[in-house]
Amino acid sequence: MKKVLRSTLLAATLLAGIQASPVSAQEAQGDQADDQTGRGIQDIVVTARRVSESLQSTPVAVTAVDGNALTNNQVRTVDQLQAIAPGLVVQPATAQPGSASFSLRGQSSPDGLIAIDQSVGAYVDGVYVARSSGGLFNFLDVERVEVLRGPQGTLFGRNTTGGAINVVNRKPTDKFEGMVSAGIGNYEARDLSAVINVPIAAGLAARVAYSHNEHEGYGVNVPFNQRVGGDNTEFVRGTIAFDDGGAFRAALQADYTDRRTGGELVGLKSFTPTALNGLLVGLCSGPTALAACPVKGPAGDTLANYAWEGNVRGTGGFWRVFNSMPGIYGDAETWGASGTFEYDFSEAFNVKSITAWRGIDTGSLSDNDGTPYLFTGGLVRADGNFIHQRQFSQELQFSGSLLDGNLDYILGAFYFVENGTDRSKSYALFPLSPSLGYVDATVRNESQAGFGQLTYSITPTLRFTGGLRYTKDIRSIVRRNRAETPGGSGNFTCSMDATTLDTPGVCASTNRRTYDYWSYTAGLDWQASDDIFLYIKTSKANRAGGFNTRAITGGSSVTFDPETVTDYEIGGKFDFLDRTVRLNLAAFYSDYRNIQRNVPVVAPNGTLTSGNQNIARGHIKGFEAELVVAPTQGLRLSGALTLLDPEYTSFNIPVTRNGAIVSVDVRDTPYTYTPKTSFTLAADYEVPVGPGKLALHTDYSYRSETFGVGPLIGQGLFGDTNRTSNRIPSFGVLNARIAYRLDEPDLEVALFARNLGQTRYYQRILALEDTPLGTSSYLPGNPRTYGVSLTYKFGGY
Repeated sequence: MKKVLRSTLLAATLLAGIQASPVSAQEAQGDQADDQTGRGIQDIVVTARRVSESLQSTPVAVTAVDGNALTNNQVRTVDQLQAIAPGLVVQPATAQPGSASFSLRGQSSPDGLIAIDQSVGAYVDGVYVARSSGGLFNFLDVERVEVLRGPQGTLFGRNTTGGAINVVNRKPTDKFEGMVSAGIGNYEARDLSAVINVPIAAGLAARVAYSHNEHEGYGVNVPFNQRVGGDNTEFVRGTIAFDDGGAFRAALQADYTDRRTGGELVGLKSFTPTALNGLLVGLCSGPTALAACPVKGPAGDTLANYAWEGNVRGTGGFWRVFNSMPGIYGDAETWGASGTFEYDFSEAFNVKSITAWRGIDTGSLSDNDGTPYLFTGGLVRADGNFIHQRQFSQELQFSGSLLDGNLDYILGAFYFVENGTDRSKSYALFPLSPSLGYVDATVRNESQAGFGQLTYSITPTLRFTGGLRYTKDIRSIVRRNRAETPGGSGNFTCSMDATTLDTPGVCASTNRRTYDYWSYTAGLDWQASDDIFLYIKTSKANRAGGFNTRAITGGSSVTFDPETVTDYEIGGKFDFLDRTVRLNLAAFYSDYRNIQRNVPVVAPNGTLTSGNQNIARGHIKGFEAELVVAPTQGLRLSGALTLLDPEYTSFNIPVTRNGAIVSVDVRDTPYTYTPKTSFTLAADYEVPVGPGKLALHTDYSYRSETFGVGPLIGQGLFGDTNRTSNRIPSFGVLNARIAYRLDEPDLEVALFARNLGQTRYYQRILALEDTPLGTSSYLPGNPRTYGVSLTYKFGGY
């Protein structure tokens, strides 16, 4: 059966004729046509500027896909969005299964700590989702997803330097409609989704979406013969909305996600022999291995037996790993509730209010080094990482059109506050060091902002857009970092410098900072003809400052200031050949200042830690292109390309050498999770067959080499033993889908596969080879997955 299914999917790939992935808003519209020929590429309406407007006349670099395109591309969760939006990189934060950290246009924030803001903001129905932890939300019953590239400092709820992910869910309608879908696949995958929309009264309707998704682990932890990386997720969202076509509209929405996983599948990528890792392996291997060692290695054991690079594992493989603990897991509960109210007083004045609450509770236990020896990590479920977060946001928008429609404006105010705790417990070099380290922080982040943006039509085809935003951030933290020696004994010592404590002898240190800054955007756009739209703009945005929860000393190691990106962009959007060819282009230059960069820090007691610091300046040049071609009826070809040229122009860190602190130039360090080249290609072909239609889809996405968090090139901190230990090689992934759709009843059966070529690639790297630990671990990308689904729709869904 497996061979037949694989052969059928490969045949679909060949029939589709091109290896790629629909990537743009244009592609999202490709299933519909402007006329009866079925060839025209239809427009899509986006809200990238907080108002509804055609994508092709929006002076913003934005990729948008609708729900049908998400289904065809098998984009079911936010991390899979990178397959259809080149340049976007999504990876889970270290030791946080179910998290999603975004990188875009060279702006990244791979650390999932609650005191650090993301450089790419996530919004669901206008609500800002602050934390990457628990942020792996599902795309069920979605109207469209927009990926906005570049600084978003004027309109969106939070200042973000890299861009924004804007998810727009389907709203209740006045029809009784819905769908039910079920699927099975390899790795014991089981999926069930359902949506129902019920009209209640004139203008009032309710909508509920539910899904259950599960699969067993994609890999095995060999020492305990335990599958790792499984997932079991329940999701539900309910919406009730009123819209009778009059002046008033309202929507109340709530969602809940319960994700239970088999933890992160972490392997040893490579290693550098050090005195410490050699000593630990020696103490925990052979007949004289210490009883406290969680795993006892064979006599003469070496880390070379477990490393993936530079070694052919005789007893392992890419998805077969060797971890020191049996209880690996990762759980996350997320919920949200919001109310959106709008009233049109007149064409000149509209009021909109968005009030929202969200919360996250996560817990996880991960092996961070990928070896059967406990270099870093926990021993039991009570160890690990735990985040508890609650947030509230309120946004008011006032918008309208003046001067006979020549002036469109939006004014607003935004308030946001979150409170939470970020705790972790882990060992280092256990049992060589029996001390259990606690990172324990309570965080409060508050933000207030006022903003405005207007668009003025200078002529019927030439417009000016200008926007301004003032933001005030108030951030505070209480750190209680300590060590328990030995772990479980109840004997604690404070890990923080005594001079930083609030009260002598009490292990608590409080810090509070207030930041304020301006953001802006300004640009011109010109509708040169019905099919040619050109724009030029500049924008500036800031990413908030914050605190390092892991800090154990005072001063600059605790806090970091906001970073700033000023962007200059020129772009064009073109339709050719009777709207059968669409090409969107953008070129940009970003001036990147006061860069927040994760760097290693060696405390006075010799402990190695890490944290964000403002120690760099740089620039990023880039080019982006999206193409859609509809050569014949039923056929859509598309592709997108992103080219990036990032460079640090100034990057110096203080290093202690020979007892003195000196400044070291490390500007050769690569940007984190920033591919210089990425592209996607796709083909969709639909043809009538009997009482229905056969739909073939294939897509391919490619990313050049990137670099995870790792050594700063030139620091000499531990001798730069491995300058490329954080390198993620280039890779490409091929997917395919075959579906047969009946017209009556509205029934679809589909065969699908992801990663057809079984590409081995790294999702994430944690490089510690330039430290005394000497290890670099990897989180592998998913292997080949395939299955079959059956979907029934009714009521015109």
